[in-house]
Amino acid sequence: MLQHFVCGQSQTHFPTSHEILKNGNEINEQRASARGGAVPAGQVKGIEMNISKIIDGLRYNTATAEEICSFESESGRGDFRHEVTTLYRTPRGRFFLAGRGGAMTRWAQPVQGGQSDGEGLHPVGTAQARNFAEQHADEDTIARFFVVEEA
Repeated sequence: MLQHFVCGQSQTHFPTSHEILKNGNEINEQRASARGGAVPAGQVKGIEMNISKIIDGLRYNTATAEEICSFESESGRGDFRHEVTTLYRTPRGRFFLAGRGGAMTRWAQPVQGGQSDGEGLHPVGTAQARNFAEQHADEDTIARFFVVEEA
């Protein structure tokens, strides 16, 4: 399986073999509707991100924030290490990460006797947001959201 990166909101999506459902080799209907078109903001590889959380009196909401770039791990969706993480910027310019993942990811949730898969949202500073974008976005996207100087 290959890593899948979606940067900005105009990335064209083409289905790959790992998008085929295990039960009957049918293409996920949600993914099929996006075939050949832009991947909507807050949606990565057919996984809708609709997460809202108030932290320190500030509301972070994937529905109202601008998606910068996303990352989906190489591991399959049933793997404990599988995660989908998206970097967002709020209308007021604050950055946050939102995502879903297995029991061995940043999105894991504590349960009795261990960890389980989960989803969440974490505010991040500009430096951490830039670092995430430099790993998962193209140059134009990075320059659009962050100050870039010539070396």
